[in-house]
Amino acid sequence: EGIKVAVIDTGLDFAHPLFAGRIGWPVHDFVDGDEDPTDVPPGAGYGHGTFIAGLVALAAPRATIMPLRAFSADGFGTSFNIAKAIRFAADNGARVINMSFGMPQEDPLVKDAINHAVQTSYMVAAAGNDDSNAIHFPASMGWQTLSVTSTGTNDIKAPFANFNRDVQVSAPG
Repeated sequence: EGIKVAVIDTGLDFAHPLFAGRIGWPVHDFVDGDEDPTDVPPGAGYGHGTFIAGLVALAAPRATIMPLRAFSADGFGTSFNIAKAIRFAADNGARVINMSFGMPQEDPLVKDAINHAVQTSYMVAAAGNDDSNAIHFPASMGWQTLSVTSTGTNDIKAPFANFNRDVQVSAPG
């Protein structure tokens, strides 16, 4: 209760009833450079931010959601926008920062932002969606991030989910 969870993703459908009275201000869109991080169609990534924020809202029903748009509707984002979103979240009261994205290799801008944010925020990051025994960055950052992989309907590893002994949590996804 009272925790602000930043969701760095493609944005949020503010009209969805699950988020009524649950928005943790301030919010920001780093793609368009404004204060409207709405999940914008069309595109392969459209809806991902709303989906992830919905999972957070269901898992933590008394938390507020801080939507931060760092990815366009096609699902692509820049290291610069991701790093700005991480810093923004930490500097504006997010106690948890959800990063349901991954990069195949370490990025110095994002790593620096995470090292800044870990002083005030708990960092959660996706292990990856390649059905690989390799964890994507930033989930690979060890103690700075909690690495999460996805389970399917039978509570076993989802067919697409990355895995290895360093993954710390599995959850429906």
